[in-house]
Amino acid sequence: MFKKAALAILCTLFVLATEPAEADFLGGVGRTVGKATRGVGSFARRHRTELITGAGIIIGMKVADNNLLGAAVGGLVAYTIAKSLTAPDRRRMARSTQTTLVSGEPAEWENKKTGIRGRTLVKDETVVEKTVKAEYLKDRITELPPLEYNVGGQYRLVKATSLRGGPGTDYKEYEALKKDQTLDVVAKVEGKDWYLASQNGVGIGFIEAAALESTGVPVDMTKKKGKVGPQVGEAEVAVKQTCRSVEQQITKKDGKTVTEIHKACQQPDGSWS
Repeated sequence: MFKKAALAILCTLFVLATEPAEADFLGGVGRTVGKATRGVGSFARRHRTELITGAGIIIGMKVADNNLLGAAVGGLVAYTIAKSLTAPDRRRMARSTQTTLVSGEPAEWENKKTGIRGRTLVKDETVVEKTVKAEYLKDRITELPPLEYNVGGQYRLVKATSLRGGPGTDYKEYEALKKDQTLDVVAKVEGKDWYLASQNGVGIGFIEAAALESTGVPVDMTKKKGKVGPQVGEAEVAVKQTCRSVEQQITKKDGKTVTEIHKACQQPDGSWS
C-alpha cells in the first residue's frame, strides 16, 4: 500500500513539475519540484498523460466539492479525452465530471485561451447489487439490514435526535445527538428513510433521514481504525451501489469533437470512483 501511495505521489509531482498550473500554490510546487527533477523532466513531459491516469487510478476520487488534487484528475477524465487536453483543461473536465456524477445534471466549461469547450452529461445509470463485509458495534446493533450506497458523506443535524440500534423509533436509543452536530453516514437502509452512521468505518447506529442534511463533504476514509475489539462485529450485508456512465465531450478550436464515456460508482464515503 505504501509503495502504491508513493508511486501516486511521485506521478503527481512529475505532472506538476512539467505542466503550467492555474493556482499559485500548484505553480510553486511545480517550480520547486522542477528544479529537483530536471534529469527526469523530459520523461515526465513525454508521458504526462499516463502519469496522471496512473496517479488517479491508484488514489481514486477522494475529494470534497470541486477542490481537485492533480492525482485525482486521472481518476475522473477518460484516457482519450485526457490526451487531448492541457493540464488546466484536464482539471476543468474533472470538475465538470464530478459535478455531473454528484448532481446527475449536465455541466459545461470553456477555456477562452485554448478555445476548447467541454461538456459532461449522464448517459446511463445503473444500480449494482452485491454483498460486502461491514463492521458494526455489536453492543448497539443486533443486525445490519440491506443497505444502499447513495447517501454516503458527512451530515449535519438539523434537529436534536438520537442514534438507535435499528432503523426505527421502536429500537433502543444509545446516544443523544445535538442540533448542528456533524457525523459520518455510510449508507441508507433499503426501503426506509433511515441512515447508518459510522465512526472510523464501523457502524455505530441508525438515525432518521429527516434529522440530517448533507454538508457535501465525503467521509474521511483515511482515518485509522483502532484494533478490532470484542465489541466490533463483522457481517455480510446486501448493498445497492449506484453507478453512472458520464459522456465527456470536448470541442476543439477547429470545431472537431472528441467524445468518450467515463463510468464511476458511488462509494460508501460519498465519493465516485
